[in-house]
Amino acid sequence: VQDENRNRYSITFWNVEMNIVRSIGFFNAITAVGLLSACSQAAPEQPFAPPIDQPAFTCKAADFSVFIGQTEAMLAASRFQRGVIIRTIKPGQPVTMDYSQARVNFLLDRNGVIKEVTCG
Repeated sequence: VQDENRNRYSITFWNVEMNIVRSIGFFNAITAVGLLSACSQAAPEQPFAPPIDQPAFTCKAADFSVFIGQTEAMLAASRFQRGVIIRTIKPGQPVTMDYSQARVNFLLDRNGVIKEVTCG
């Protein structure tokens, strides 16, 4: 009995659907279905741009000029404020070319003495 009711409702719904298609025309029905389905889709989300992280420290090479003439060991024993990135560069040592405004570069000579201070 349940299958008969299901079939009867299916046939009734199909008849209503076919009547709509006949009355407005096949192409108009397809267009209407397309327009209605377009309305039901969610709008695409806007792309998210993460905030640009500002470092807690911005390098000023002049602030570190007191280290010029000091040894690498003296530099290693020193304490720096939070956020400072210290990089020692020996002659001929390969380094990355990326720039970081929180990084202080100490360029050493062959004897391990700081000869220049730069940012990056």
